[in-house]
Amino acid sequence: LLRHTFPILERFCFRSDFTFGSTKLTHPKDNIEALSEFVRRHGYLKTVEVGGELFRNCEFLLAISGCDELEELILRDFCYNCFDFSHLQNLSKLKILKIRFDGDLYGLCDRSQCEDIDFSRALQSLKTVEISEVGDRYAVPNHIYDVLSQLQNLCELRLRSCYVNDIPWTRLTQLRKVHLTKGLVEKSCGSHL
Repeated sequence: LLRHTFPILERFCFRSDFTFGSTKLTHPKDNIEALSEFVRRHGYLKTVEVGGELFRNCEFLLAISGCDELEELILRDFCYNCFDFSHLQNLSKLKILKIRFDGDLYGLCDRSQCEDIDFSRALQSLKTVEISEVGDRYAVPNHIYDVLSQLQNLCELRLRSCYVNDIPWTRLTQLRKVHLTKGLVEKSCGSHL
């Protein structure tokens, strides 16, 4: 499959736990190279959805950054401190970013690990951000809202299965649409909606 070229392919979804027949692709270097080359050959992709540890690999991120037509990027089982958004700064058509966390916010709550990531400069073209599956014990950390507030083209925020307490709405004045799906609100804290 990965050796073939599909001239009209617009969407590519792949997880590192995907199985071809009885052979499970773990993510050794050969598979990363094959996946990266596949994405490079299909630089006209409009949607890329990856999960597992693929998006933590620099070579794979560079391959995605070569998709000039990319409009939607979906990251599943996401680990924030392993992802360098600066690799995506050339994606001028990227409008939608969906992030589904791995549930334990591995590294996400520690701002010191994120300060070298200039998310806002890299992704100024974003219009929609969806954050989901943060975990039933965690709220989205405030520094994520700080970053979102700097995205001047951002007009839609979708929060799915996240605590929505104490969202700093006054910093997100550029939003036109807000979706709270399966949002978790603690009665003791209240939300400033």
